[in-house]
Amino acid sequence: MNFLSHDRVLGEALPPLTHVGAALPDLWPLLAVRPLPLVVLRRLRASGDRDAETLAYGIAHHMHADATFHGHPVFQARLARATRGLEPHLRELRHPGLAAHVLVEMLLDRWLLDRDPQLVDAYYGHFSHAGRRRACDLSSDEPGVRDDLAGVLDRFTATRFLADYTTFAGIALRLVRTIRRVRLIEDDEVDLAALGAEVGALHEELAAGSEALLDEVAVRVDASLRDAGIAPPEA
Repeated sequence: MNFLSHDRVLGEALPPLTHVGAALPDLWPLLAVRPLPLVVLRRLRASGDRDAETLAYGIAHHMHADATFHGHPVFQARLARATRGLEPHLRELRHPGLAAHVLVEMLLDRWLLDRDPQLVDAYYGHFSHAGRRRACDLSSDEPGVRDDLAGVLDRFTATRFLADYTTFAGIALRLVRTIRRVRLIEDDEVDLAALGAEVGALHEELAAGSEALLDEVAVRVDASLRDAGIAPPEA
């Protein structure tokens, strides 16, 4: 799942630090040294700090949500369809299924933005400067790691790249940048206009059932967390 979809499944009436925690697993790959999620969770839970428990809940929620969502048959069907749609537009693409995976998740965020154009502002509103610094301080006892994460979080909130999802051209550009960063493609001659048109067509085709999908994932994640003995923090 992508950032806005994770936040939708997470729900409201939770402390802002929970929302920051739910974003961290998708930001950790940008660090010079990528943390091990289970090690971070163990450290946070052992601290006895309320803020640490709040941050840990967001991280754990993200992990349970990804496991639930990626195994859902609707996601698998969307993944197959998007893979077929991307292949004509991205030449010499390595692991087309991974690129399609990214796009399917971006399109689910776009569906949420169609329903609420103010969602980007509400989402980034959880990431105050103080909250970001608190998350960094809690996440690691290594100054270099904390500083690296602070930089990633600052850029994440400053660029507000999720606003690009309001246009299909923006999604196409973000998709190409992502797959270039992870070296899935090296062809610099992507026709962004044609790719954007394909993104729009896929959005129209895959939009149906998105609300039911997210609602079902939310219910399953809540049950999974309860079974694991993980309770949500108080607002």
